[in-house]
Amino acid sequence: MNDQKNNSNMSDLEIDNQTQKLIKTFFQFHRLKWWSPDAVGFKRSEIKLIFMLKDLERHLERKVSVSDISSHLRVTSPSVTHLLNSLEEKGMVKRTQDELDRRSVNVELTEEGLAFVAKAEKRMSDSFHGLIEHIGIEKSEQLCSLLGDVSRYFNQVNASESLKKDEVY
Repeated sequence: MNDQKNNSNMSDLEIDNQTQKLIKTFFQFHRLKWWSPDAVGFKRSEIKLIFMLKDLERHLERKVSVSDISSHLRVTSPSVTHLLNSLEEKGMVKRTQDELDRRSVNVELTEEGLAFVAKAEKRMSDSFHGLIEHIGIEKSEQLCSLLGDVSRYFNQVNASESLKKDEVY
């Protein structure tokens, strides 16, 4: 709340200039391939699915089904099937028919998929370790706090925009 009081002292020009700086910074950050240099040849949605599948395999006490993936990604099963086809061709996942329910298809990471995840997680961890060494613990804590604020702000904005759309229809 104190930040809102401080912002009221800023001129429209200062706010416009800062807005442009933030937009430019966010676009520069988006262009960085910090998340996984090993991901060349993969779509962002495929990478997301690979890591999500790894997490589901860790946390579920049963095999992961296409339906599990659909609900976690909040997309339709045909969309997941399209991604799985591509990942299967790349040797990252394999599908098997569920032994108890023959209509259900289970998905798991292959050895190559597991190795890919392990290598990407290590590289990401090393990268962020290097960032902490570069900017220091205090600034990294500030960065975490600020990014948390940014995330909460945009989640709140998106939720209110979603509600407005619902009111229109």
